[in-house]
Amino acid sequence: LVSYGYSTTISVDYTATRRGEENTNTGVVNGSSGDIELTYEENDGGYLQEVGIQFSGVNLPQGATITTSYIQFQADETHSGTVTITIKADNSDNANNLRADPENVSLRTPTTASTIWNPPAWTTIGEEGAAQRTPSLNTIIQELVDRAGWVDNNNNIIIIITANTGSSSEKRVAEVHPSLHIEYDAVLPVSLISFEAKRLDDKTEINWITASEDNNDYFLVQRSDDCIIFQSIDKVKGSGNSNEYMYYRSFDHNSINSVVYYRLKQVDYDGQSTLSNVIAVRTSFVKTMNAYPNPSDGNIRIETTEDIEIIIYTAIGQEIGRYFNSANSVNSYDLSDYQKGIYFICYMVNNETIIKKLIIK
Repeated sequence: LVSYGYSTTISVDYTATRRGEENTNTGVVNGSSGDIELTYEENDGGYLQEVGIQFSGVNLPQGATITTSYIQFQADETHSGTVTITIKADNSDNANNLRADPENVSLRTPTTASTIWNPPAWTTIGEEGAAQRTPSLNTIIQELVDRAGWVDNNNNIIIIITANTGSSSEKRVAEVHPSLHIEYDAVLPVSLISFEAKRLDDKTEINWITASEDNNDYFLVQRSDDCIIFQSIDKVKGSGNSNEYMYYRSFDHNSINSVVYYRLKQVDYDGQSTLSNVIAVRTSFVKTMNAYPNPSDGNIRIETTEDIEIIIYTAIGQEIGRYFNSANSVNSYDLSDYQKGIYFICYMVNNETIIKKLIIK
């Protein structure tokens, strides 16, 4: 088995640490309100607000590709009037903390990118669903992480929310701790272009190749008999920093099960680590089974001459489905709801297992 890949998708969530609601008439900022008025305050005769929401310690690599991002609010009051909200961010490498100083929200330099939000009615207090979720903020967050001075894990992101019109009904009122959800593709510290294992007479040989390495201290070769619990069986020194093909090899002398699973754990000098995909080695004969088409759009057919249990795993070994295929049959399975990527189909027959890689595109 060989896998190719240079990036990984990472999901992070941050809870708001500060907020500021600025009166657009006077510039006065309230940083201690018991809720977040988007974007009209009824007190003192009523006025529009420009709202800043701060998320601290945002750990996004500089230049990462943002694939999903939004703010999730929770309704604190019910309102159904029409409101149009503009969302931007403080266009800074590391935004200064929100303060109750006059015009502390409006004087910030906003991003060029923006998002328009027309939230539907909020009908239930405490609701925290699609109606309370902003549209995609990808272009806004992307503009920030593409800044030359952006440094991961040392940044404040301040989201700026404004509206041109508002009234006691044309607003939304949220709880004070919304969350910022971000998913991104990040370049891995090691570009692993090949990872394979093969059974020899009395041992298993594991080989892998890297195209580049950055801050790479070592690899741990990990083995599992069930594709769930992995144990480290070897430690192989990395090449530190390299832009050349590097070739590595390890041997497992204790693989006694009919099917054995392997993965690599790559560890940086600073202790951060990344897991590879999982590969499998079959050490005894298993009857042939066929899954097609492959690659697939998610609709696959599996045929076999035996009663089999089918287990589908993600590339990192997470089980996502179990099915049963009867003998001498061809069954269809709809996996189109799964995300695009690499999966592994495990066929169980009389305590024997065969693993096949499935690509959903």
